[in-house]
Formats: sequence, C-alpha cells, structure tokens
Amino acid sequence: RREAPNECCGLLAGRDGLVARQFAIASDRKSPIRYFMNPREQVSALRAIRESGLDMLAIYHSHPTSDAWPSAHDQEMALFPALKPGEPPAPCYPGCAYVIISLADSDRPTLRAFELAGTDFAEVPLEIVNG
Repeated sequence: RREAPNECCGLLAGRDGLVARQFAIASDRKSPIRYFMNPREQVSALRAIRESGLDMLAIYHSHPTSDAWPSAHDQEMALFPALKPGEPPAPCYPGCAYVIISLADSDRPTLRAFELAGTDFAEVPLEIVNG
C-alpha cells in the first residue's frame, strides 16, 4: 500500500520454504501496471541473502488495481530470452516462487504464489503463518 498507486516489488528469503526476511526494493518504473527492480538494491539484497545463509524463496510485487494473477509483463520479466533459435526461454530464477499481492479490494488484499512450469506460471499453495 505504501507504493500505491504504483506497483511495489521485492524479495523474500528464508529456509525450507519458510520466509525469514523481506527485502523491499524500489521500482525504477513508477507505474501502476509494471515494475522493474532497482538493480543496485536488488544486488544488495541478493548479497545480504547470501551472506546471511538464507535462500531466495520468492520475488514479490503488487497489482494495485488488478487480480493477483501474472500478467504478460510478469511472465516476460521472469524469463531470459532464448539464446538460440528454437530454444525455449529460461527462467531468470529457477526454483523461485513469484508472489503477487492484489490491492484491487484495498480492504481485503489477495496474495497468490506461482512457480514457472516451463514458460507458464502455475499457482502453488501459499500458507501464511505467524511465528
């Protein structure tokens, strides 16, 4: 909500699928329909994750006015273009989940998690626990 009406973004880190730390990263695109992580902040977060012995579990971003489903832009951002003709694109972060927070109903935000299955997103279970 802090970045509304623009999308926010960041990384989630932890172990064994349990998030221990969140890294909010500025978006270099101030847009309600697109995000682009600030490269310096992203590298700094990745370094902190590595130095703390955690794993990068997920990339998160918000959809301020739409549902918590990946857009074509989200899919494009999650894949490296194919290096050779006929080869499929490759995931930028293999094994990493993508969490989308919808603020379309600001009183009841919706969270969904996805993983890449080939070049398409597939929804995966997301459990929120306190602890």
